[in-house]
Amino acid sequence: MYPEWKASKLQLNFLGLVFMAVGQYVKSYAMINLVSNLETQKKDSEVEKPQLITSGMFQVLRHPIFFGVYWWNVGSQMVLFNPVSFLVHSFVGWFYFSRYLIPREEKELHQLYPDQYPIYRKRTGVGIPYTM
Repeated sequence: MYPEWKASKLQLNFLGLVFMAVGQYVKSYAMINLVSNLETQKKDSEVEKPQLITSGMFQVLRHPIFFGVYWWNVGSQMVLFNPVSFLVHSFVGWFYFSRYLIPREEKELHQLYPDQYPIYRKRTGVGIPYTM
């Protein structure tokens, strides 16, 4: 192996580990935030309809769990240093989230919260490239 490849592989491994760590943290924190909010809503007998969660990770990202899964997946392929697998995983993950899963969930959320969701959507991002 060429010496310059070793340096770039080490940098790519480190960047991949950072992506994986950030993805795992965001996903885990969002799941904890989601579960605790849902449990609070269940205990509150006055709530007939679930509330839109806009706290914790949901303050910054509309779909933090999808964000975490996507970037963990991309980072894992960087750590494995497999360029073909990296490209395939990046594209397939992006396509699945941006063209199927996120639009479907956004449609449901817009139907559930017609007044709140458009405002929330304007002030938050998704964090996956080329995904609105």
